[in-house]
Amino acid sequence: MLTGLANRKALDTRLARVFEAMPRSMPAAVVMIDLDRFKPINDTFGHLVGDTVLRVVSERLNAVAKGDCSVARIGGDEFAILTEPHVAVNEMATLELARKVIEELGRPISCEGHDLAVGASVGVAFYPRDGRTFQEVLHCADAAMYRAKVTRCEAQIFDSSIDDGMRYRAELETDLKKALDDGSIVPHFQPYVDLNTGEVV
Repeated sequence: MLTGLANRKALDTRLARVFEAMPRSMPAAVVMIDLDRFKPINDTFGHLVGDTVLRVVSERLNAVAKGDCSVARIGGDEFAILTEPHVAVNEMATLELARKVIEELGRPISCEGHDLAVGASVGVAFYPRDGRTFQEVLHCADAAMYRAKVTRCEAQIFDSSIDDGMRYRAELETDLKKALDDGSIVPHFQPYVDLNTGEVV
């Protein structure tokens, strides 16, 4: 209701059908977008300003999509753009779309007398190259977006090394938790102390 965009559930239902009906030879693209500095803006200026930012972001994404793509808000500050079945898709054109998204969301948003810098991290994945279902492709686009956020690159196209890296990270996190639970790793807290007063700062 806030943005006028489809939500995650509506997107899952509608586009899963589209993907299932599409011939394997007809590619489609998913562009995953995560706002870089939305949380600090929301925390600093309040939810009303945050809501305004989300509405402006939605308007800009719709303008970039130009009716050739479906735009959805799939989380708090996460959006997705999906190419329509009739649109010819290739890597170069999709990267150009991703760059336009970054350019548009890189422009300041004026609200309540403030010029707010938001910015975005963008990941791209393709059907059927990166997945045979909508959920698989969405997962790959999300993984590419996370890599873009970590590496601070403009836009990241999914490849198998990204998935391997995410699996390694997940396994490492599981191993660390297990090591903490069984005492293999013993964490220690080292406070910063003001030497003049002896207080923990």
